[in-house]
Amino acid sequence: MHYTIINQDVKLLTDPDVIDNQFPYLLEYAGRVCTATEDKVGTGTDTMGFLKKLLNSKHMSVFEHCSVTVELTTSRAISHQLVRHRIAAYSQQSMRYVKFTTKDSIKIIEPQGCDKWSVDMRDVWEQSIYDAVDSYERLIILGAPAEVARGVLPHDTATKLVATWNLRELLHILYDPHCGRYANRHAQAQVRQLMTILRYELASKSEFMKWLFETYENNTDNVQ
Repeated sequence: MHYTIINQDVKLLTDPDVIDNQFPYLLEYAGRVCTATEDKVGTGTDTMGFLKKLLNSKHMSVFEHCSVTVELTTSRAISHQLVRHRIAAYSQQSMRYVKFTTKDSIKIIEPQGCDKWSVDMRDVWEQSIYDAVDSYERLIILGAPAEVARGVLPHDTATKLVATWNLRELLHILYDPHCGRYANRHAQAQVRQLMTILRYELASKSEFMKWLFETYENNTDNVQ
């Protein structure tokens, strides 16, 4: 085989201690500036209760002041969907400058639900991947630059990208009723799987992110 099948994955790059120890108070301060009550921050105020009121009142601009950065491993096809979401910053592994020249160096993400395929469907998919990777390797050997050879690789080729979203955009990506990639049942199964991994990674590493997601989800106006 000229390729290796891997799973989608998410790794939190922002320090969880920064998220838990700084984000709540920064957000509270930003919110209280609007009502000239910022002097109350750090004097025993109910920080989380205040942030909950902001969420419930849709005062979402406050949540643009804090951002999280993650590393995503997914397919090129799914990455095309993600980078459409703005405002955000993305740094993606280049297939122009990175040349895949050794055996098993090309990684492939299996399509979601392929375990339910017929044997014939599986055979067709595997053969197409093999042929594409073989063509890529032959082009490289023949002297084609990577930026040309990459054109024969499939959309299921794995890629890594570092993504930074402010908290408002993150909630939009996950929960927007029209284009949310986690809660919207109309989203592609594979991107929903990636967003499920994303939500779990953030919630398991940060108590504040766990609180943010649960508070947002408990407001039925946000999740439909």
